[in-house]
Amino acid sequence: MPEGPPPPPKPPEATCCRWSVRYNALDLLFGRVTFEGEVAIAGPLTIGITPSWIWGSLDDATIDTTGYALAADVGIYVEGKPLQGFWVKGRVGYESFEAVYIPPRSSTVVARRDVSSAVLGVVIGSTNIFGRDGGFAMSGGFGLGVALAPPAELTPSVVFYEKVGKIKLMGSLSLGVAY
Repeated sequence: MPEGPPPPPKPPEATCCRWSVRYNALDLLFGRVTFEGEVAIAGPLTIGITPSWIWGSLDDATIDTTGYALAADVGIYVEGKPLQGFWVKGRVGYESFEAVYIPPRSSTVVARRDVSSAVLGVVIGSTNIFGRDGGFAMSGGFGLGVALAPPAELTPSVVFYEKVGKIKLMGSLSLGVAY
């Protein structure tokens, strides 16, 4: 029986990825426009920055919020490849916004206050990159954070960072690129 040709050589290792920039569409549900930047620094360890513009309060029609938030992440990709697969991230952030209370069926502002807090949290999730050496990136995760500021009263019935209000839901469903 004649021998066939030798098997083809193994393809070179993928070089993807050292950095990623993404837009977090899920934060629109929380009244924020958020971008995410992430860089691999050593092995499966990454650092990231997440700036946000706060433009509204969608859970209460009588409150309007305007401001910003900025967070920094330190993440580890548990499968060993940075920016690919499951991850756990610790987050340190700061949010600052102006809260305005306008009662129902009124156009008069009743209360206005600046509200701000540092926020600490943990997020778990996954990142997928579509392309061997970079390309389209999709990342998603959920976690919990804690606002460290004391309660901030806007009106007697509207208090930020009080009791359960100190717990912050952290979520991400972001789309972007990675290379």
